[in-house]
Amino acid sequence: PDSDAFVACDDLGECHQQSVARFANRAFRRPLTDDERSRLQTFHDSNVAALGVRDGTQMTGAGILQTPQFLYTPTFADGGPADSFALAARLALFLWDSIPDPELFQAAADGRLRNARQVRKQARRMLEDPRAQDMVVRFHHQWMEVEDVYTNHADLAAYSGAHGVDPDEWETVQDYEEAWSVALIGFHRGMELEVEHFVKDVVFGDNGTLGELLTSNQGWVTTAEDDD
Repeated sequence: PDSDAFVACDDLGECHQQSVARFANRAFRRPLTDDERSRLQTFHDSNVAALGVRDGTQMTGAGILQTPQFLYTPTFADGGPADSFALAARLALFLWDSIPDPELFQAAADGRLRNARQVRKQARRMLEDPRAQDMVVRFHHQWMEVEDVYTNHADLAAYSGAHGVDPDEWETVQDYEEAWSVALIGFHRGMELEVEHFVKDVVFGDNGTLGELLTSNQGWVTTAEDDD
């Protein structure tokens, strides 16, 4: 509860109620209903009375993170204001794997997300954010099962020389194999980086299409010095 992202003022003791309410709004990805606000107030007052301000506030925060409103994606209702917040939450989850930022939250509060043009405007803004690229890369990591490259054991005799592992430099076969295992760490990371660069270029490039994603013959070559 000491995080600047949580505390609504300089001293938690002076604004723990406000901090908890703000945190709940962000966790639920929408304003709380009157009933939710009343129940949260009762829960928080009980925690503070039993544990003190800091520990009680921490307990309240932990409780908020166990609610269905936080754990499950908001559903659409009847086209009313709640649907604007549900759409904002789904946009943020889909494009950022996160919660709505203040601008998107405000757009939902103002009812602007009921307009298709405004939804497209927000989506384009969000796609320009680095979080969108990170999300797209993570999606393709899972879809392509990129992590499996780390289980690839390239043939030592065929490829070790190309990666600077000379058998004549080592006294025993065991030392040679251990050096090759270390070299493979960079080799596998390079394969992973190539996928990341490829996906970013295709998806966020000027002419990126699904066809290019599936059939492009472009690639990226890493060096021993590359680490990101």
